[in-house]
Amino acid sequence: MKISGLPVIQSYWLMLIATVITIAIVNASQLITQRISLLLDRQASELLAADLVVISNRPFSDDYAQRARSIGLQVSTTTSLTTAIFINDDAQLVELKAVDQNYPLRGQLERAAELVGNRIKVDRGPAAGEVWLDSKLLVLLGETVTLGSLPLRASWLLSYEPDRGGTLFNLAPRILMNLEDLPGTGLVIAGSRVQYRLLFAGEQDRIAELTAWLRPRLAEAERIQNLENARPEMRQALERTRKFFALSIVLTLVIAMVAIAITARYTASQEAPKVAMLRAFGISQSRLYRFYAWQLGKIWIIATIIGIGVGWFSQFPLQWALDGWFGKSLPQVYTVRPYLIAAIVGFISLVGFSLPYLVNVIATPPMQVFRHISDARSMRRNLLVFGVAIASVFLVLVILMQNSTLAIATLAIVLLVALLLPLIFQMIIKLLLSTTKRRFWIRQYLLSRLKTSARGAMFVMSGFSLALLAILLIVVVKNELLDSWQTQLPDDTPNYFLINIPTGNVSGIKQFLHDRDVSSSAAYPLVRARMTHINGQVVDTIEFDDPRAHHLTQHTFNLSHAEDLPDDNAVIDGEWIDSSDTGAQLSVEQGLAQKLQINLGDILSFTVGSEVIEAPVTNIRSVLWENFKPNFYIITNRQLIEDLPQTWLLSALIKDDQKSDLKQLLSRFPALTLLDITELMARMRGIVDRASIALEFFFIFAVASAFIVLLAAIQTGKRERQMESSLLRAMSAKTSQLYRINVLEFTLMGSLVGLFSALFASLSAWFISVYFFDINYQFSPALWGYSLLSASLILTIAGTLVSRKVYNISPMKILRS
Repeated sequence: MKISGLPVIQSYWLMLIATVITIAIVNASQLITQRISLLLDRQASELLAADLVVISNRPFSDDYAQRARSIGLQVSTTTSLTTAIFINDDAQLVELKAVDQNYPLRGQLERAAELVGNRIKVDRGPAAGEVWLDSKLLVLLGETVTLGSLPLRASWLLSYEPDRGGTLFNLAPRILMNLEDLPGTGLVIAGSRVQYRLLFAGEQDRIAELTAWLRPRLAEAERIQNLENARPEMRQALERTRKFFALSIVLTLVIAMVAIAITARYTASQEAPKVAMLRAFGISQSRLYRFYAWQLGKIWIIATIIGIGVGWFSQFPLQWALDGWFGKSLPQVYTVRPYLIAAIVGFISLVGFSLPYLVNVIATPPMQVFRHISDARSMRRNLLVFGVAIASVFLVLVILMQNSTLAIATLAIVLLVALLLPLIFQMIIKLLLSTTKRRFWIRQYLLSRLKTSARGAMFVMSGFSLALLAILLIVVVKNELLDSWQTQLPDDTPNYFLINIPTGNVSGIKQFLHDRDVSSSAAYPLVRARMTHINGQVVDTIEFDDPRAHHLTQHTFNLSHAEDLPDDNAVIDGEWIDSSDTGAQLSVEQGLAQKLQINLGDILSFTVGSEVIEAPVTNIRSVLWENFKPNFYIITNRQLIEDLPQTWLLSALIKDDQKSDLKQLLSRFPALTLLDITELMARMRGIVDRASIALEFFFIFAVASAFIVLLAAIQTGKRERQMESSLLRAMSAKTSQLYRINVLEFTLMGSLVGLFSALFASLSAWFISVYFFDINYQFSPALWGYSLLSASLILTIAGTLVSRKVYNISPMKILRS
């Protein structure tokens, strides 16, 4: 039964708009971040030449490829082995890779006709009967190369190979050939050391389906490789990008939820006298509960339809802007998940913030409402409102962030600010009141207005402060994140690795580079070793918690020694290697130590050829893999490995006008191998640049939501302002005086909001940057200036507009209403 006289849904337009904004933010952000994430993963997957790779030392069953093709995936096969060729009667060890006509599935190969010639991008590898050569084998270009028993023509230099980075420092010169020619070489026989790779590419959900199907069927010698475990230099960049996407969504959503909270409080205060009157006339609480539940239900249904539509359409302008930057169309998302999440978050936000206020209003005795008094039960109901709101925010954070630690931290920041800001504002206003001389009645009146909570000034300041705080956090953390990436990849980042350097050539190569003003790193020795024991226990018999640990124990480690801690490494436990101590010492990378459960003092044993070495772990260190400098899992002291067989490596920045010297470098030092990582660095920079553009999307939504908060907050006090101004004007107060007071009130509110938003934004940004993104945070004075200026300006303009509307209405008209 309809209750006559109760408001219809039009009276809730502010709450409806706030809910529409909330649902639109979630829907659009879910859609666009899924699409951007898919594209970033796909472009990062170009560094694997696939989305998913299975590796084995035995030929694969046809079942894997058949299953992949049956669900619409592309499949490619490569076979790699080490063999020897002859150059002028001298044997040269090479790494042979045979690829089929589908390789690569992601990314492109690059080839060149000469060492410093133009690179040509191609989608397929060599044709049957030809090979492409590493630059180290330049002397064979155009000649016939005999692989096993098969002569093949060397037609091109191989400039770039997407998936070559996994074994960066232990590559023999590469020869790329067609898989159809491999049987004719006679190189693959029983007992040959061959690596088989099965590559898959396609839609992300299909890749996930295939991965789940493969895992229980993998043979003992087979393992899955993806971007996370194949390319450590990309791992942190992608992880940070995803974290920031989640953080930006939540901070933007916080603004919209603040708007819902403000409008819900306003609606409840407007409904309180009506509800009290109806209860006084005998309307039961249950009927009122049902009515308001139905009102909220209608708001949610309408807001969901409009919000999902707005969110769906809002992704297209961003797609249009990003397509030109990414060079590819954003992948489509064919799932209802973004729409369901948007509807659920909208429901939780609306009910979590609105229903407790309305329940409180309905449960309050009518006389208590008419007399404007409160009791202990009112306080308990207010605590219930606060508790339900906290639970709603946390539930939304968990749904969207899928990272409980970051969700809790974000919730803690929001709650801390929400609790502290009103208290701080009230304390400052009381302090100003106590220090203001009584004869300045305008100043006294202005501060008294701010102090009066019924007018909603505290609500305006607190709500807008939370909105501004969220915007500042998005901007500050984004800038810190991008600055940290740019610091890791400055313009002078080395773009070549010089590897396989014999010990006797190190000083000569360093001098060659120095004479030509080529910037280079220190030279590091490489000793190839296999880990055999941890604390005397054979690694194959250890039960590790991490399923990837056994794969790591099969890894051939490049041991190196260094007297000084390498760049972008940091000791997190123990002490750095003491070069004066001749005793055995080991430094282990943090991620490896965690996966293999290695602690300080553990004894690690390795085999180097026929030699066995063992040493205690004296420190564990973090490594910044994505800096494109020589990085190592294990570093020893010099005395432990100096007598073992070793080659050396270094990195160098070789500019375009210096590349003509490369041919001379290779002819003078023929054992040297050059590894060009220019394309790999370009891929890395591309991901960072494109991510930064995508992040602007959240800033636009955040600003739009902040204006909704401001509108809602000011609207909540509009009626009180009209009544107060009418009474004062009826008592002969000048309109110009009241106009100035109103504008000054908003200017003062803006100054306080800007000051404390900057304070909390700086502290929150420092906490999030250091503890969740692992980047150093620099406090910025400009942040305070921007915050103060923007908040003061926006609220002053808002105050001016509000004043015009308030003072353009006749006092008699308002008083009669």
